[in-house]
Amino acid sequence: MEIKRLDTLPQVSAYPPLSEHRPAVLKEAIYLDTETSHIGEEVGWIYQWAFVFADGVAIGRKPSELMLWLRKIETAYDLRDDLKCIIFVHNLSYDIQYLKDWAFNEWGEFRILATSPHKFITFEAGPFIWRCTFRLSNRSLAKWGKDLGIKETKKSGMIDYDIVRYQDTPLARRDWVYQIYDVLALRSCVRAQNIMEGDTIATMPLTSTAYVRRDSRHIYKRKQAENRKLFLECRMDVILYKALHICFAGGLTHGNRMLADQVVCDEEGNPLRVGHGDFMSHYPTQERACVGDEMRGYPVGKLALLYQDRGDNDLDMALLWEKAKTHCLIIQICIGDMEIKPGITMPYAQAYKFQQGRLPDYGRAIEDNGRILKMTGHAVVTLTELDLKWIHAQYNYSYKILRVWSAPRGKLPEWLCKTVDKFFFAKTDTKAKIADAKAAGDKAREAELKKTYDGMDKPRLNGIYGMTATNPVRQDIILDEFGEWSAEPLTDAKIEEKLEAYYGSKNSFMTYAFGVYCTALARDEIMTVISKVIGYKSFIYADTDSAFFIYSEEIMDRIAAFNKERQAHSKAVGAYIVHRGKRVYYDRFDIEEDDIEQFRFLHAKAYAYIHKGELHCTIAGVTSKGRKGKKLITREQELGDINNLTEGTIFAACGGTRCVYNEGQPREENINGHITEVSSSAIILPTEKTLHGLISKNEYRIDWEMVTDEEVENRVL
Repeated sequence: MEIKRLDTLPQVSAYPPLSEHRPAVLKEAIYLDTETSHIGEEVGWIYQWAFVFADGVAIGRKPSELMLWLRKIETAYDLRDDLKCIIFVHNLSYDIQYLKDWAFNEWGEFRILATSPHKFITFEAGPFIWRCTFRLSNRSLAKWGKDLGIKETKKSGMIDYDIVRYQDTPLARRDWVYQIYDVLALRSCVRAQNIMEGDTIATMPLTSTAYVRRDSRHIYKRKQAENRKLFLECRMDVILYKALHICFAGGLTHGNRMLADQVVCDEEGNPLRVGHGDFMSHYPTQERACVGDEMRGYPVGKLALLYQDRGDNDLDMALLWEKAKTHCLIIQICIGDMEIKPGITMPYAQAYKFQQGRLPDYGRAIEDNGRILKMTGHAVVTLTELDLKWIHAQYNYSYKILRVWSAPRGKLPEWLCKTVDKFFFAKTDTKAKIADAKAAGDKAREAELKKTYDGMDKPRLNGIYGMTATNPVRQDIILDEFGEWSAEPLTDAKIEEKLEAYYGSKNSFMTYAFGVYCTALARDEIMTVISKVIGYKSFIYADTDSAFFIYSEEIMDRIAAFNKERQAHSKAVGAYIVHRGKRVYYDRFDIEEDDIEQFRFLHAKAYAYIHKGELHCTIAGVTSKGRKGKKLITREQELGDINNLTEGTIFAACGGTRCVYNEGQPREENINGHITEVSSSAIILPTEKTLHGLISKNEYRIDWEMVTDEEVENRVL
């Protein structure tokens, strides 16, 4: 590798401003990375940095040296308010903690865009716009480079981070090779991404979701007047926005508490065969195939207030279900003294929603890993009709309906359906081409296509949901010059102001309720599979779009019948694409050929299985790889045995990390005899992960033999 030192700054032109809010930027960007060290939890510092700019590399040891370089670039190109320079940093939230105070001291101001404290998208100081490429790629730099097939890949594992290095510590060639390859890899990733997308550094978006939003907006604008009219018809007021925001929930992840903390075995203790299936493109399926069935679809008009409790006109549940046959409903309801019915191994009610809405008489709640088994007292919750359907089927409870919003049920707008189809076709086509290349033995072609599939097709299709679920009332996150974080108070007046701005902008086009309903529909479908196809007694574990179950031929036959019925429905409503002359349908529950010999789970996001004699595990808070001394080990190696997935097991090597944020003004300190420039810091420390089991299993065990699967299934409306 030939490295050119940035001795002189070349001539660089600028991209013109894209709008009054997006100034002109230099055609060359700075690609920056830092290396840090620390002692304890209170003091950390940069001991090495490098950036590449205009094909030249600059290196240094101290933050003040980096500031001198930025001032040099500012002067050379006459940077100002209407001409900026972009600085790309992978994981900006980490590096900027060390540099923000130096930048503030140089330019006396800064502006940020962040999603929460210490979660930066951009940081602006003077004429420099610092941008986070992790938010653009949603991948580590190593994974991003691998997916894009770049040559200058990150040299992972090349240096030992446990060694304390100071700004005067002699560095070896390998230290600089590691550092410089980071910035070269970052530049290559940004350039490759822009070539793939047809962008420049001026036009590329800030986040990965923005790619999908941009493409969707182009399709939306083909019938701008018609689509905007429909968009404005669905306008939310403050109360409806708050109801939808409270109503929103993610994917369903849970396990059968009767089978927790044990290898799934028969009565003699022999491991049972475990089946595993998942929905193909589950969220896109909800967006395209959810139409025509009873209680399956989206609000296609304004969610108007249908009912409000006045104290003397209680709404009967039977009338609610009659309305729900043709309309989407957002229901604010007071629920009291609820208890799970016998035989339910996948309880639906989320404890945190009831805790948030608890009333003064709210008593003790017995939970099953975050889901309610029994609750005394009352809580006010806001639900879709789909959510209430499952609570009604699974629990005995008292209730009082407080408010109901209603809109006709139907399919998503045509422009959004076309967007989903476009990305579904691209994913299907690339997947087919990969198979062709593999069959032909063309490994180079196969590798190239996999880059497109992993880097663009798959994330773009999945990103459509992220676009629909984006909150239109973004709470501004504020950072002051003393390092104090705060969030803008969202009063009703402020929400109304933000909604006014959202609907007043010609760039706004997404109806928030679509995202709320997409996940509700996905939960409804996986619950249908668990209760009616697999059966509660055979259900083991589910995560968003997948389910593990005790294998039987009867279940396999029911899955085949379910898929046949769903394909017929997809055909009837046009939920398919045509690829190479054949229809490819949405809405299919595919059985994975895992041949799982043993399966064990402890709680949500903590399970392990043995496939072909090899142990696999997924555990929230446990990293896939860790370091034991100087040796890298996997989480499977640290777990050791499937039976170690139990209460009290400690992961030390793969236990993950925690970050300690310190605030301080730029200064020099004598640290162990080394004069060191320090300021604020973000110190990453290893941490242990101790596994915990389910209290509810022993505290509230239900004899599920008291009720048959058929009786349980008949409770579902």
